[in-house]
Amino acid sequence: YRLRTTEELPGTREEVVTASTITYTVTVSNSKFYFDGQEEQLLNLKRGKTYIFNQDDASNTGDGNFLMFSLTEDGWHSTGSSLNIGTTSYLYDAEDLVEYYLDGVLTPYATYLGGFASATTREVRITIPVNSPRVAYAFSYSNTGYGIRLVNEGYILGDLTQDYIYDATIGGSSLDPEYNNGPIVNVVGDGSDFCKREVTSNGVRILGAGTVGGQTAVPDAWLEKVARMVELFT
Repeated sequence: YRLRTTEELPGTREEVVTASTITYTVTVSNSKFYFDGQEEQLLNLKRGKTYIFNQDDASNTGDGNFLMFSLTEDGWHSTGSSLNIGTTSYLYDAEDLVEYYLDGVLTPYATYLGGFASATTREVRITIPVNSPRVAYAFSYSNTGYGIRLVNEGYILGDLTQDYIYDATIGGSSLDPEYNNGPIVNVVGDGSDFCKREVTSNGVRILGAGTVGGQTAVPDAWLEKVARMVELFT
């Protein structure tokens, strides 16, 4: 893991996200959840953003269609047994970043379920954490087939994220999946008296000078960026 504090080279890296709040109005039609009036196959969510799913509309209250989150498609309905409805081990709590509100007041989960139908305003909020999986699901508490896929992307600057880049303080090397032809390694043999680190990208050998003659060593980040350019243009 490493701390990202600035934007990085475009490519397969995640998008930089600005924290904000986005609201979806949830209704029920044709035994499906609709989001802002549309039946969706998936929702693209951004890590670090907060999403409010507003279920004020009366169509949500008729049959226990509380919107829930899970890492299992269709939540506890995936088992095919109604006996599993309400089994909280199927719920995804997003590192305790899922909150339930009735009439504008934050309420415990059990209170939310019990007071949902009689409340005037109802919403579930989720802030997508930095370590969220790529895919999660929203589903209906009571009814199967309402589920929708949630695709989680991006990161907030300053978040700790895992991306398998070489860390010189640890030693050794590891393959960054962005670069097709191998990790950054120490130079051995010819040139090692001046160049200390190298990476090969699409058959092109890229070398970085070490601390020779009082100069500062070329950082691995520079080698990564050059390797990425070579990969893109060759």
